[in-house]
Amino acid sequence: MKNHLVLQLLLLLLTCFGQPGMLVTARRIQTADFKVLSQVLAAWGSFADGKTWSANSDCSTVQGVTCDADGYVISLATAGNAFYKPIPDAVSGLQHLTYLAITSSHLVGSLPAALFNLPLLSGIKLSVNHLSGSIPDDISKLTGLTYLYLAQNGFSGSVPDALSHLSQLIRLYL
Repeated sequence: MKNHLVLQLLLLLLTCFGQPGMLVTARRIQTADFKVLSQVLAAWGSFADGKTWSANSDCSTVQGVTCDADGYVISLATAGNAFYKPIPDAVSGLQHLTYLAITSSHLVGSLPAALFNLPLLSGIKLSVNHLSGSIPDDISKLTGLTYLYLAQNGFSGSVPDALSHLSQLIRLYL
């Protein structure tokens, strides 16, 4: 019985403490990143299921958003929406973003120049949308890009030479 009590106490401690001496708490999205997310959602309208980003939500419960330990948005991913709008320039305000995946969401327009000002971006997945125009040479600014999925869109022109400067690129789907 005593061993059982000790195990329960140990389980309780492991549940409450992520690292020795650190109480596990909900990570709220950093204020600046939350403002950017609000601008992005305002530009798009709403998600297909009607959900929205909530200021009271911790990072783990906010739809399509992943945060790092400090509450900075590192991933923005959603699919199956009917936005019928372009990627807002406001996305460039998510300076810790490493992954952007907006698929099958009826995005329109061209790839915004602001997208290429995200220094940590390593993955872009914008497949199955209605994006158009050419792939800009500024894509070469994303030196840490490891994969780029742009298939099933309406891009025109030739594949830019700028893609050959992306030395970390492992996967490319056009």
